[in-house]
Amino acid sequence: MTEWHTWDEVSVELGDVLGSAEERAQRVEQLRRGLVLRRLVEQRKRAGLRQVDVAERMGVSKARVSHIEHGAVATIELLARYLDAIGGRLEITAAFDGGIERVVLDWPAA
Repeated sequence: MTEWHTWDEVSVELGDVLGSAEERAQRVEQLRRGLVLRRLVEQRKRAGLRQVDVAERMGVSKARVSHIEHGAVATIELLARYLDAIGGRLEITAAFDGGIERVVLDWPAA
């Protein structure tokens, strides 16, 4: 015979499995960042560039490029340099109550 459960019982069990709302939000953010990083690596490869090629263009070590591609980006400037090296550019959008401000970083600075 089927045993029926209340929504509260199911909710508690799901909470135990899925974690708190904050934990779920953190996992979603980690997945999103991982997807962004994978897209950057795919773009580098589509451009026919190896990590060592990007490193030479940026003036950093191949290990540093690997760190960037794994999410260890210390500054916005470093990310802008990486994007420039693979043929892209960094655009930052800030949303305010009064509207949106879009900033494009040119690297190297003109």
